[in-house]
Amino acid sequence: MRAALSTSSPLRPPYGHGPAYTLLDVRLRSAMPSVPGLSVNITAKNVLGTKHREFVGAPALGRMIIARLVYELP
Repeated sequence: MRAALSTSSPLRPPYGHGPAYTLLDVRLRSAMPSVPGLSVNITAKNVLGTKHREFVGAPALGRMIIARLVYELP
């Protein structure tokens, strides 16, 4: 799906720049030696918990942690 908004549309998103921010993302991966092909992945985005907006008008984002089990077939 694709949408285009004209400059005269009342739905036009606001333009501009928000305040600067710094993020720290961390990714850890560990193989499970007891099960060949199995690994654990943990990704932490915005570890410092800095509230920020990716663009003007977007909701403020915070910390996100994702854990995954990955099994690779031989």
